[in-house]
Amino acid sequence: MASGTLILRPSSDVNRQHNLSSGESCYAMLMETTADDDATYIYQDISGTGTSTQSASSTIMLSGNQISGNITVTGVTLFSRARKSGGNEIANYDCTFSSESNTLGSTSGSLSSSYTDSVNNDVNMVNILNQYIANNHALPTQIQCVIHSSGHKNQWKDNDGYIRITQVYMSIDYELNESQRLFIKENNVWQPYTKGYKKQNGVWVSTDITSLFNTDTLYVKG
Repeated sequence: MASGTLILRPSSDVNRQHNLSSGESCYAMLMETTADDDATYIYQDISGTGTSTQSASSTIMLSGNQISGNITVTGVTLFSRARKSGGNEIANYDCTFSSESNTLGSTSGSLSSSYTDSVNNDVNMVNILNQYIANNHALPTQIQCVIHSSGHKNQWKDNDGYIRITQVYMSIDYELNESQRLFIKENNVWQPYTKGYKKQNGVWVSTDITSLFNTDTLYVKG
């Protein structure tokens, strides 16, 4: 049984309210393999003369290589990295990851002036992705990520501040079983089977799916 890790990194913008340290694309500020912190980032200003909360929201897509076959997800990690300026402002952010209509989970944090990693390894994400595999026979190649930030000054006279987000990604650990599976649709959901039954000497005997078919024959759906 082989194992591997699929990394999905920012690849395109859906919409953007955050400002950019450079360039024109939100995703390009967040896609680095190793966090480059204040070199490239998206940001939200916390400014003005009041203490009301200010916020921004941007949506990006994460993408990765196509992985298909007899796959079982064993672990999922959501990751983001952010900080605020060094003033007295109160600043928070969160990144919500979803596959199609299913929310997987989120990273979040109350920010300080130093970059801090937020990591989510909730086991429920494993269950959601294994159901996705049962329906699609492959890992998702695109994940949507909604990045939301908000903050406010403690006092109206405080200096202006900001929130910076520098890196976002998702990783999926999986095992690839080399044995074959047969998918059968039950209650409108595709379910994988690795064993079947065949009659031998008048008795039904459990057997591997591959032994039920002639490997030299091409089968088509009747």
